[in-house]
Amino acid sequence: MWITKAEMRRLLNQISAAESRAIRAEDALAAERQSKDWLTLQLASRVVTKGGQYGLEHEAPKLQSPPAAHPLGFTHEPTDVDNAKLEYYIQCARNAGVPNYEEDARAKWEAEMRGELLIPTYDDGQ
Repeated sequence: MWITKAEMRRLLNQISAAESRAIRAEDALAAERQSKDWLTLQLASRVVTKGGQYGLEHEAPKLQSPPAAHPLGFTHEPTDVDNAKLEYYIQCARNAGVPNYEEDARAKWEAEMRGELLIPTYDDGQ
């Protein structure tokens, strides 16, 4: 038995939609379970505290704080590859005869390290 291309595409789209619905449902279930676990912990803590025992944690779990930002705004700490790239930029700027080549190359490298989009400038000699 053969299936047409259109029918195959329709079936694959349905499978993709079903998989995405299943993933969303699993995520919602996990979030609900986590909130119920915390509520259960709070209820147990109150029961234990009323019995004269030490209670469990009483504050909601805090979200993990983002890592401290780099002082120069870099997306990550410079690695050996990044440092080699800086040296390459300096060498290319020196070979191109750019005035203040080291500062220019460092500025471009730092912009790249901050995740900024660099637009190359081409000199056509005019």
